[in-house]
Amino acid sequence: MLALATGQPLSRAELLAAMWGEQPPTSATNMIQSRVKHLRRLLEPGRRPYGRSEVLPSIGDGYALQVPAGRIDLLRFRQMAGIASHARQRGNHERVVALLREALGLWVGPPLADVPFLAVHPKVVALTGERRSAMARFAEALLAVGAVDDALLILEEAVAEQPLDEVAAARLILAYKQAGRRAQAFDHYHQVRQRLVDELAVYPGPDLAAAHAALLAETGTPATTTVHTRHLRAASTLAVEPSAVPRPTPAQLPADAAILVGREEHLHRLDSLLARATSRNSSMICAVTGLAGVGKTALAIHWAHQKRDAFPDGQLHVDLRGFGTESSLDPVMVVRGFLDAFGIPPQQMPTGGQALIGLYRSTLAGRRVLIVLDNARDADQVRPLLPGTPGCMVVVTSRDRLTGLVATDGAYPLTLDVLSATGSQQFLSNRLGADRVAAEPGVLGEIIAGCGGLPLALAIVAARATSEPELPLAALAIELRRAAGIRDLLSG
Repeated sequence: MLALATGQPLSRAELLAAMWGEQPPTSATNMIQSRVKHLRRLLEPGRRPYGRSEVLPSIGDGYALQVPAGRIDLLRFRQMAGIASHARQRGNHERVVALLREALGLWVGPPLADVPFLAVHPKVVALTGERRSAMARFAEALLAVGAVDDALLILEEAVAEQPLDEVAAARLILAYKQAGRRAQAFDHYHQVRQRLVDELAVYPGPDLAAAHAALLAETGTPATTTVHTRHLRAASTLAVEPSAVPRPTPAQLPADAAILVGREEHLHRLDSLLARATSRNSSMICAVTGLAGVGKTALAIHWAHQKRDAFPDGQLHVDLRGFGTESSLDPVMVVRGFLDAFGIPPQQMPTGGQALIGLYRSTLAGRRVLIVLDNARDADQVRPLLPGTPGCMVVVTSRDRLTGLVATDGAYPLTLDVLSATGSQQFLSNRLGADRVAAEPGVLGEIIAGCGGLPLALAIVAARATSEPELPLAALAIELRRAAGIRDLLSG
């Protein structure tokens, strides 16, 4: 677990959750401390007794593994994969082949195969996704340099591992076409199509349909009139293949907040998470938590608008209604809405919840999509909405700390506190104008204190003041004193 964290500290809670789940034994903490001591003796045999560990130091109530990047195969793999991405952008396919061949050569079977209980840990699952993504880029580069047979071996392995992955199937079909093996290409298409119908009750999506259309175009057969009888239960039953319809690009973000102050550090940390996910070609989950009215939604939406270009395949957004008077949304219902945003017809959506979630994750596979899940009740409401492959980023906001999402799904916690006095003053100055604020400097501090640094409370006061420009700020301060605290103000 420490090696997977690539130098970042892991808290005791994260280690406990990874080792024992939600019910660790009472001796769990002592067991971890004992193992850490043993590891330190193995990793630093020359360290003085009671001296500070340089390789496995204590950080807070947890630990970090700090060794040179060249000594961890995962970091070497990611470094070479990152260099290969730059070479791919420059069109240097030979360089991509050489780098990814070496990077993938570091793999010797499933990650952490000798620690079976970690096989389903989100970080290990994500790592497997990184390998699949690198394999796909390797095959693409091999095709570009004419090594078709080598590429086919890789693509066939990918399809065997993920038989319902339409993007992988489409790559294999196009590779068969490039190799001149059209009969295999058609045969594989029909196999995958039938599997999708039988197991998910859906027709092929745009990627698979486009690959099929490319095959038909080569043979001179119109895609819209193709009729086939292969794999049908009755020989007399004909299935007409639907034509490939361009998939819409969702753009569901609400309007951006006009002004966002006092959150520069949090925006920078979100930028860093995106950069880290991009460099590793991995997915990223950020859990933005804090009090009601502290500005979680405003931060998430503002940042999402700034980074729209980083997610060319769309931006999804939903208010999960986890807290409030309305009933919280069922995740399966949310998935159905997201699939609708991608242009998938209702008749192609399975009725079962798990099958629907599977189709949603298949739709996201191979795409860069930003998913903003606002106002989540808890981790259980969020998990069905998480992508299953690298490339996407999820930003969740909640009043709950979402500890389960952090501990077991690898989410990065980002806690919002109230605005400082300076930030609160800047907020009011932006909303009311510097002249009006400067006219009553003595009252401003009282208003800020009455609002407790909550952006929502400050926004309500600013709205009241702007709607009545002749109303002195002193009168607003009196109203705040009369209110029974911030809760009264927010309920109004």
